[in-house]
Amino acid sequence: MNKKTIYRVFMLILAIVIILNFGIHVYRTNEFNRQVHTIDSYNEDDTYNYSFIPQNGKDISWTRTATINDEVIDLYACSYEGAFVNKSTVEVAEWTMRVDINSDCFLNSAWCGRVEIHQRDGDKENVQTLDLRNIKEDEVRLKHYVDGDIHLFPLSKGDYLIYYPDLGAKEYPIVANGNTDGRILIGVIFYWNQTKEFNKPSYHVEYRKEKGYFQGTEATIFIVMSFLWILLFVAGLSATITARIMRQQEIMALTQKNNEYLNEEVKKRISQITDMQHKVVLGMADMIENRDSNTGGHVKRTSDVVKILVDEIRKQGIADIDDVQAIDIERAAPMHDLGKLSIDNSILSKPARLTDEEFEIMKTHSTKSGEFVHIVLDGIEEEHFVNTAYNVARFHHERWDGRGYPDGLSGDDIPFEARVMAIADVYDALVSKRCYKEAMSFEKAYDIMSENMGSQFDPKLQPVFNACRDKLEMYYSQNN
Repeated sequence: MNKKTIYRVFMLILAIVIILNFGIHVYRTNEFNRQVHTIDSYNEDDTYNYSFIPQNGKDISWTRTATINDEVIDLYACSYEGAFVNKSTVEVAEWTMRVDINSDCFLNSAWCGRVEIHQRDGDKENVQTLDLRNIKEDEVRLKHYVDGDIHLFPLSKGDYLIYYPDLGAKEYPIVANGNTDGRILIGVIFYWNQTKEFNKPSYHVEYRKEKGYFQGTEATIFIVMSFLWILLFVAGLSATITARIMRQQEIMALTQKNNEYLNEEVKKRISQITDMQHKVVLGMADMIENRDSNTGGHVKRTSDVVKILVDEIRKQGIADIDDVQAIDIERAAPMHDLGKLSIDNSILSKPARLTDEEFEIMKTHSTKSGEFVHIVLDGIEEEHFVNTAYNVARFHHERWDGRGYPDGLSGDDIPFEARVMAIADVYDALVSKRCYKEAMSFEKAYDIMSENMGSQFDPKLQPVFNACRDKLEMYYSQNN
């Protein structure tokens, strides 16, 4: 196992460990946040502190005379203040307070939340939740009295209230740390008959904590481990990028070296092909065209078309053709009809359709062309070029479907350079003027060529021919 694989496996395992631990932490945090905690008169909590006592420490805040059931009663009043102080590091998300009544009294008001009043009437319990600061008389179902500007709800021992804090008044959540923002105050006002004893109500607070996923020791460990993982990842990525840059530089240097070598090879190949033997080839091609009045300029045009097709083939990557091979095919193109030197003028220059016997003689030119290539290029050291020229000369009349000549080859058995030459040869014959016909329109020639892709021509070269259509039409507009 190499270092790169070891690094990747280590990073993967570390990432899995970090994610699993954070997942466990999230689960535990959710369980923690779902728990309901309590504080009451008998169970204090120094961290989450709550008190429910008379405001300003006075058991009696004021007095009042009220008329109840047509009876005038002297009442005491006391304003009880509830104070919730959060001294922890975790906020209180929600909380409620239950106040149990321990003697006969009247509930007057509470702020700012809503109060759920449980009022017994014999064996029946009446319950209603009210905003005691904004009582709508027609909505009150509980037993109550109205004395001037106040409402009085009679309560007895065993009755109780549940206070629901008001979000709008910011009575929850209660932030942590026990500072000014972490202290919530509420108030409840009770009245009772001055002739009776009033026992202080008891309270019971339920609350739920809300710890964030990034709070606590486990969260700190996750953050540290994640930071460490990121540092290792960045270090590994930097090392990978550096290695790739160095590798790219090596490839560029090697490519440059190869290109220099390739350029030398191309120069050598051109030198080989453009010497006396090449002049002989061109001279023989001129002799053919002087004898064959039907194909004037055919050799040069097909050579140019082959170059256009080869350039597009390399562009599309249909075949792996390097600079040297491209030169081979382009320089071999003028040799494709050398064998016509062996054909009698009466057949070669006949302005009418050939007879079957004459056509059989004409077909021999491809075989002769291959033979002449070996004769003309005798002594050339570049065997690849000689083979390319031979293939172009002998096999450019073979067909993809196997109905061509001289050997009846089909499909990929036909040398690739011969398949390219076949397209150039036929296209030039279609769009060029001959003594026995006019030049065909580019559109019609294109349709004929396309129809024969897959039968006469290699179908893989269809996209190449399509891409070259405009270039070919422009070329023939200027050279025909």
